[in-house]
Amino acid sequence: MPQPALFDGCAMIGRRVYSRPEAISRPDEFLAEYEYFGISAALVHHVWAARHDPDRGNRLLLDEIADRPALVPQWVVVPHGDGRMAHAEELVPEMLERGVRAARIYPRTHGFPLTDDVSGPLLAALQDRRIPLFADVSELSIGDAADLCGRHSSLQLVLCGVDWDCDRELLPALARSPNLHIETHAFFGHRAFERIAEQFGADRLIFGTGLPDWSPGAAVMMPRYEDLAFEDRGVSSSRRWPSLRLPHRARVTIRSSLACGRGGR
Repeated sequence: MPQPALFDGCAMIGRRVYSRPEAISRPDEFLAEYEYFGISAALVHHVWAARHDPDRGNRLLLDEIADRPALVPQWVVVPHGDGRMAHAEELVPEMLERGVRAARIYPRTHGFPLTDDVSGPLLAALQDRRIPLFADVSELSIGDAADLCGRHSSLQLVLCGVDWDCDRELLPALARSPNLHIETHAFFGHRAFERIAEQFGADRLIFGTGLPDWSPGAAVMMPRYEDLAFEDRGVSSSRRWPSLRLPHRARVTIRSSLACGRGGR
């Protein structure tokens, strides 16, 4: 049976201060893993941006993945409040100019609330330019994610690392928040993809591996062996990412689930 090409929506490159000897960190190591597992391209952010300095880490990311079109850049963003990152009116146009079509936040790690007075301008700018926003469930709870989606109803929010045993909270959140999506690297429940696809549509699922903290093996297994139509397995590769500028070999087969990165209003 032919298999859909997969686009990894959750990966973090860069060497960590403390890491296991076998852990991968360099872009070419990620590309080798992807070739082995049949993953065509990936959305990647940098560990330095996630753990230390977002602005410096974002620029390291662009330098390190240069000339590797299968690695699509994602910037970690924070509100302008302390002056360490440009104001949203300057930041978002720079992202688009430099080919960055997705953003990620670490509100707990970087110490900021998602209230309108602190984060409102940033969230509004991302929403206005249709740039999807990613956050790990350890940084933003399912309930808080749904509330955020309600306040910014056109902002496409992808919640990463959602576990398989949270249906009592997750299903109501998906029901009331059509702009909420879940990334799948930890979503290993029995027939879990089928259940979400049947209730909400397969485009609410965003395939991800969680590299380098997770192995891609189980993540790849789920979309390939769940009882989904072939085109819906491709959903798990993401369905509306046309402006992520995927490399040709990925663009041919990947159907995206977020319309993102519009260059203008």
